[in-house]
Amino acid sequence: MNPTDKLTSLSSKRGGTLYVGTHPNKFHLDEVTALALIKRHYKGPMEVVRSRSWNDLKDCQLVVDVGNKNETADDHVYFDHHEALNKREEYKNGVKYAACGKLAEWLYDEDAYKPWLAFLLDEYLYTVQAIDNGQNYKALNLCPPIFQVTPLMNPTAIENSNDDSMQKELFNQTVDMVTTILDRLYAKHILIRNTRFLFENEIVKYKKDGILVLSSPPDMALVEQYNSIVEPEAVVRLVVFPDFAFAKYKVHAVNRDDGSNEAFLRLPKAWRGLKGKDLSSKSNIGNGYIVATNGFFGTWRTLESAMQAARKAIKLGEVD
Repeated sequence: MNPTDKLTSLSSKRGGTLYVGTHPNKFHLDEVTALALIKRHYKGPMEVVRSRSWNDLKDCQLVVDVGNKNETADDHVYFDHHEALNKREEYKNGVKYAACGKLAEWLYDEDAYKPWLAFLLDEYLYTVQAIDNGQNYKALNLCPPIFQVTPLMNPTAIENSNDDSMQKELFNQTVDMVTTILDRLYAKHILIRNTRFLFENEIVKYKKDGILVLSSPPDMALVEQYNSIVEPEAVVRLVVFPDFAFAKYKVHAVNRDDGSNEAFLRLPKAWRGLKGKDLSSKSNIGNGYIVATNGFFGTWRTLESAMQAARKAIKLGEVD
């Protein structure tokens, strides 16, 4: 069953409203993330009950990070992690489970969601859970936290106040922020998945020595994304592809994936701004058409000539 259907089924146990229980007062990224995971998939009526009294929580279909219960049934799901630290379940990498990780595994237990769950754990959930359990995320070689809730949304004046409405408002705002973060992480996951498919399964003809040959003009952002997920020795520095408008082949530089807008390398300065016979003569490569004045791309009349130009540019290695 997919996540939306699971949550909708739970909501049907109380007239179509999903009641989610968690603890009150100072909140943490664990239960906030759990609520954000729920909000991503459930768009029906939902009420959040914040209490430590089981009398208040017992009618909730979903309870996270409170109650000392871990149960899944047709009419309720409970996830907590407040048993003694040395008794807490942990992942193979040593990270202790928190409520949001248990909920994520329940939501995404179908095979179709396993790649997303693995990505979410690596990019976000491992770190959230380690911090919530008092573990050193750096010592566990985890990524830095994307978002820190406590100092931003739990100011001391609010933590120690009895203003329940203010607490609720801050809590809801933080859940919305984390829901946005999860949406963006999912978009990144899809981009990486699609990039891998495109470059590893569909349109790659040749990739060697930093040159990628494609059967159609690429989205250069996808090439940059591809570079961000491969080992340094596999990075693409130049892309060769057909320019259908002019029945020619283009050699195109690739920007580094660091926001600098700097290319790994450019076509040689000696070729820049040249056209036709002048380009062919200077480069000693036939069928030259044009090289841009900034060296970011050049065009040749045949694939063979474009490949020669790309190999020579790689060998010369001019960056600016």
